Amino acid sequence: MATLFYYSVLGGLVLLVLYIVYRWAMASENQHGFNRGVIMAIYFVSFTLFPVVDLFKSSGARINIEPITVVGFNSAPKWIDTSIIPRVLLGLYLIGVVVMLMTTINNYRKLVQIIRKGKKVIYDGKTVVVTEDNSVAPFSWMKYIVLPEKDFNDKGDVIVSHERQHLYHCHWVDLLVAQVVLILNWFNPAAWLMREELKTVHEYQADMGVIASGADMKSYQMLLISKAVGRKFPGLANSLNHSKLKKRINMMLSTRKSTVASKMRSLFLVPAVAVVCVIVSLPAVGRTLNDLRKASFAKKELPANVKVIHIKPSGQESEKIDSNPVIFLNGKEIDGAEMKKLNPHDIKDISVRKDKGGAGEIYIRTK
Repeated sequence: MATLFYYSVLGGLVLLVLYIVYRWAMASENQHGFNRGVIMAIYFVSFTLFPVVDLFKSSGARINIEPITVVGFNSAPKWIDTSIIPRVLLGLYLIGVVVMLMTTINNYRKLVQIIRKGKKVIYDGKTVVVTEDNSVAPFSWMKYIVLPEKDFNDKGDVIVSHERQHLYHCHWVDLLVAQVVLILNWFNPAAWLMREELKTVHEYQADMGVIASGADMKSYQMLLISKAVGRKFPGLANSLNHSKLKKRINMMLSTRKSTVASKMRSLFLVPAVAVVCVIVSLPAVGRTLNDLRKASFAKKELPANVKVIHIKPSGQESEKIDSNPVIFLNGKEIDGAEMKKLNPHDIKDISVRKDKGGAGEIYIRTK
């Protein structure tokens, strides 16, 4: 669970930076299909970048050393987390995940209930579910288009035309991905805001599809305004009464077309990823993230085959391993004088190999 929290924080940081760049560089462009692809790519990069990087790191060459000796600094070894803060944060994170998951399941249950109770009608080749609950706003989900009975009788053709666009573009798949991200990254404002950006792009695509089919633009816009109320299912379904009507109407009236230059603005996302990598590589940030990764509710104890060496701030060992050990720092042999210059707080771990003759080797890796 701590690893999930660790990667969720890292992914959330990437998502936050890329969301800011997307809003600045691309959100207002009249290129809805392209923007939709960019948003989905942002989701993918945000939550696969660091797991993939760590996977490549872990597959590199390693030195097998036995038995293992770890280092402490006149206290408990650093790899044993003595701070309660990471555990508190982990606990809060898991509570949030559970709450979000239960909320999503409850919304899904309500959505399925409406579909089951409604009357199913084949309309223009699509399954339309007509519900008697007129408080429900028209929406689409998977292969279903759901309309209140009043809307079906009054403006059924235009509403079905709008929702058909959502089904045609499989927008529900995007929203499923966004909802999973929101469950795992619920603490991140960018996760909520990016989902709204995605839903807005979906509505832009559906609106343009309706206009392209020959519908009267003014009549369609008045329909959107009249349907700006009703119960929705956030994150699970595309609803006709999606907010930001002013932006949608302005986009319908916009005569600005997508150009190669406007698409090239997406390249601003590349240096943004590099900026995040630099931030994460900072020592203070890296130590904080590492503490989150090691957080655990279980009591950590030293394995039976692990010996602890305490090092004083001067660099002298408080316990001798053997009389003449050979010392390696990051794979390079060093002498005792160089060992004394080493700052204990820069040490990541120490391992010791001791042969039967009493001579030994000390392997030190720094952060």
